[in-house]
Amino acid sequence: MARVSIFLIIVTLISGIIGCAPPPLVQYNLAISSTEGGLVTSPGEGSFIYDEGKVVNLAATPATDHRFVRWTGDVDTIADLEDATTTITMNSNYTISADFEMIPPAQYGLTISSTSGGSVTSPGSGTFAYDAGTVVNLVAAAEEGYHFANWVGDVSTVANISAATTIITMNDSYSITANFEEIPPGQFDLTTSSTAGGYVTVPGERTFRYDTGTVVSLVANPYGGYYFVNWTGDVSTVANVNAASTTITMTNNCSITANFGVIPVTYYTLAMTVNGSGSTSPAVGQHTYSAGAVVSLAATPASGYRFVNWTGNVGTVANVNAATTTITMNEDYSITANFETAWIKNPTNGHYYALTLHLTWMQAEAWAQEQGGHLVTLRNWEEELWIRDTFGRNEYFWIGCNDIEAEGNWVWSSGEPVMYTNWAEYEPNNCGAPNCCPEDAAVINWALSGFGDYWNDLDSDTQCRGVAEIAAIDG
Repeated sequence: MARVSIFLIIVTLISGIIGCAPPPLVQYNLAISSTEGGLVTSPGEGSFIYDEGKVVNLAATPATDHRFVRWTGDVDTIADLEDATTTITMNSNYTISADFEMIPPAQYGLTISSTSGGSVTSPGSGTFAYDAGTVVNLVAAAEEGYHFANWVGDVSTVANISAATTIITMNDSYSITANFEEIPPGQFDLTTSSTAGGYVTVPGERTFRYDTGTVVSLVANPYGGYYFVNWTGDVSTVANVNAASTTITMTNNCSITANFGVIPVTYYTLAMTVNGSGSTSPAVGQHTYSAGAVVSLAATPASGYRFVNWTGNVGTVANVNAATTTITMNEDYSITANFETAWIKNPTNGHYYALTLHLTWMQAEAWAQEQGGHLVTLRNWEEELWIRDTFGRNEYFWIGCNDIEAEGNWVWSSGEPVMYTNWAEYEPNNCGAPNCCPEDAAVINWALSGFGDYWNDLDSDTQCRGVAEIAAIDG
């Protein structure tokens, strides 16, 4: 009986605990976006999860030249739809958007009138509305017997108050008047203007009054890159309509214009060539430059060569003997960078050495003989090491060793006895195959893969640079 009582007590306690459990947590999704012209910065843009009843702060920030308009979408629980900074209470799933719009530009009024004796033909008389910063063309036309005097009123942004044709920049609301004056008997008006590219410097650009018969000097000056073309308009009494400096005789009211044209750009060709072994900047070939351009020149000799001079159309080359100089393009030019072999003295034996061009072995030997020597005879490792250190290790160089006369009988082209060799392993092997092209001349800087410290036999018709050796240099 006691056990039954204990069981009933436990069941009762468990039932009480289960009956007191809290209800499950309810959460809702808030999806936020914005139109063009701004961003929702708090809590951001995207989807967010909040507990039921959560009050979420909202903040919308407009971009430059835009403004916040309102919140749209599921907005029933948004505190203030037209406030960029507000809150939303999460009682359900909501999708909202922050709407922005561009701030319309400010507009200003331009009121235009004229005195008797003329009218404003552009934009006319009356009041006109323009966006802030608009540049408005103004044109005032005088009646017979009158001349335009000036613009008066709110003229702080009028480009030229003395010119009948000018502009005004709308930075505020303005009221301006075109002022005309009666021309006294015996006097005439001269109105001057110019096209783009220059200016009438004498008497200037506006309306001027002169007595009948006055001879007025006219001077038109072009800007850089332009040239004077002619005078047009009422030019019957202009002495020379094609001269920038001329005169006009005042026998009536006249309006004249100085016309300018763009000077056409002339281009010239620079042809670059090389004599010897080296490179240039600009590179070998043809290059186009505008007239008067100053072009940098640079000549870089190949290994074993030195720059001598520039030849050809060198009249405008600053220094024909300098590897780095300039040329001024006043016409088409063809110039050559000249390089010559640089003989280098070996301090150990007193002999001189130089590199040939890329030639066959026979051609390289012939060139060396023309210089008074032969392709190099290597007498010991120290001499070979000096050759490598002097002329480089990253290409094969012909040396004088060959078996052209008798296969397998390797001799020096200088006739000296063969006292030293440095063949790579298994070399010379005449290419190591029967019926192979004869490999009858030696190169240095050989390795089984790439370049190394040994000799190899090659086909003497291969194009390589050679190391020439002479005992002394004349002079």
